[in-house]
Amino acid sequence: MAEETSTNKPSNSEDNLVSPPLDNPGPINPVNNEEVNEAGISTDEKPVDGQVEEKQTPTTNYVAALRADIERYTKPAVNTIQDSTIILRSLAYHTVNKTPRVVESLQDVLPSHPRFDHSIVFTSSIRSRQQRLEQRMQDNPEEVAPDDLMVIRKPEKFIAMERCLVHLAKTAFRATVIDTTELTPKEVRESVMEVVYGT
Repeated sequence: MAEETSTNKPSNSEDNLVSPPLDNPGPINPVNNEEVNEAGISTDEKPVDGQVEEKQTPTTNYVAALRADIERYTKPAVNTIQDSTIILRSLAYHTVNKTPRVVESLQDVLPSHPRFDHSIVFTSSIRSRQQRLEQRMQDNPEEVAPDDLMVIRKPEKFIAMERCLVHLAKTAFRATVIDTTELTPKEVRESVMEVVYGT
């Protein structure tokens, strides 16, 4: 998926917004060990007084944790780079996968999510990403996560998720998109400096 980065200028706090990833909610709810389906939604809902009880699942727990993080957030006191915005990655993932209820829950949270002074999304052609991943697999295989392999195993799905993420980043965070396909690391740094400092 596209890489994101955001910067905040100083204020009066060093708190950072931190939330766990939701790329794989898993088959078991860690709260009560009930079975959940691929979307993290309980498969063990039982009627209570004629109604279906709302179960706590990894998905609902994640959204609740995200809301709590947002409520506690204060702008950092020093210049800060937020490497990735988990709400955008999660929204892109669950939008493309059509996960029931999750997309709506995350969209409800998005308007209250902190905004950044500058937001940047790095993109690249799928072939360039594949070549870079192959190089990483040779140089640092321990840094390659299973999700990284999507660019090789499911490139169409990866592209769909990236398009969704870029759209969300541009509309929600006024992100600047930098295509790094033909850029050297030095040129990428210079592009970022131009966005942040206008140089």
